[in-house]
Amino acid sequence: DLKMNIVGSELIHKVAESAHMSDKVIKSLDEKSISLFDSLISSFFEARHIWPNEYLRHLSMVMHTNAEHGNVIIIGRGGCFILKDKSFRVRIIAPEKARVEKVMRDRRMSESDALAFVRKYDEYQIGFMKKYFNEDINDPKHYDMMVNTEKVGIESASESIKKAFLAWKSTWNRT
Repeated sequence: DLKMNIVGSELIHKVAESAHMSDKVIKSLDEKSISLFDSLISSFFEARHIWPNEYLRHLSMVMHTNAEHGNVIIIGRGGCFILKDKSFRVRIIAPEKARVEKVMRDRRMSESDALAFVRKYDEYQIGFMKKYFNEDINDPKHYDMMVNTEKVGIESASESIKKAFLAWKSTWNRT
């Protein structure tokens, strides 16, 4: 309805282009909460290496460019911390049980595999935000809106987000 472009996993490719690195190298930083020691060790053995602070610099440049040049929805990767008050920040949540059921259904996984998948995903997200922003992804102060999708369908949730975004945008444009 809002004619917005959705930018998610393709940010990895854009960051890789910006940093003149392979998607594989950037994805390894994006997915894992690696330590400075891990980064130091890998820099000795890999011909193409990027330090975490360089990754964050390129990620920030790509996000700001996307935000400035388009009507865009940026999914994840610390957008709420990088763009801060320049963006309408939404956190979509659901209890673990509901997320496991969705993963089982969508990815045709067993319950134990789906549970492992959900927990690993949470671990990566929490680690990423801690590593790069030293923030708790679950702290509501970082968001303009939080939506729990356990009992609210996707259509209702997206309609609520759209209305809240339009209200935020009209207020933001006046300042």
